[in-house]
Amino acid sequence: MSGKYYTKYNKHYSSAKHKYWRDIIRARDMVCQYCKAVGLTTQGVEVHHIIPIEKDITLAFDLENGVLLCKACHDKQHERESALSKFLRERRE
Repeated sequence: MSGKYYTKYNKHYSSAKHKYWRDIIRARDMVCQYCKAVGLTTQGVEVHHIIPIEKDITLAFDLENGVLLCKACHDKQHERESALSKFLRERRE
């Protein structure tokens, strides 16, 4: 994480309470839940807040507001693009 978002939420993400919440989600889901929904089995590696904490901090530790995702699905949820995807897209344009 970098920039203003990281500065604002660093205390939250580094807290013991967040780490405990994250570990529970990982143990519960084990695989990427978005890939699983379409019949794929992909290792989950990143815990995602369904409703972002910047929109509703009261849901930050709600287990129903967390889901385990693979890196690709997590990046897609945050509209992030990998360097390879960006390179291939730019080549097509």
